[in-house]
Amino acid sequence: MSKVDWEAIFQDITKESPATNDDIAFLQEAALAPLTEDEIVEINATQNPYPASNPLYNEYEPFDPTGWVIPQRKFPDSFVDCLRWSNGGNFVNGEREFGMFGPEEIRQYLLSYQLPEYMPGAVPFALDGGGGFFLFDMRNEVAVQSVRMDERPARLIAGRVGSLVRRPRLR
Repeated sequence: MSKVDWEAIFQDITKESPATNDDIAFLQEAALAPLTEDEIVEINATQNPYPASNPLYNEYEPFDPTGWVIPQRKFPDSFVDCLRWSNGGNFVNGEREFGMFGPEEIRQYLLSYQLPEYMPGAVPFALDGGGGFFLFDMRNEVAVQSVRMDERPARLIAGRVGSLVRRPRLR
């Protein structure tokens, strides 16, 4: 695998410290681990989108997160390489923005947005600067998708992180 010159790709760079070996180990082992009992309790306590004062609060039918299947794949080498350059951060290439997550943020966003419930196999790794996520589709071979948190469907935009960040135009 050839290394990507991340500095040469982006016009605007707000880097974090490079990921350590411990950060990468967390990414590959814990970011996509099965839910813990504490996480299940937290998800169950926070999943109703309605405040208690809303008449729909009592109408809400909760889902059961114990049935979630979290992908058990390794993250792409190109993403790990990028984290070794900057463990999260904000980057711009042309019109394309990346609010890249570090390993612990990946786990937080995955669970906070309940992605295993609504998009099984999707794993967020960055915000796109416009209200959407860049996601890895880890159901089969890993691919990069873009999704807005509304009714529009996710769409495939790249096969690898390096390919995604080199494209300066939004499509």
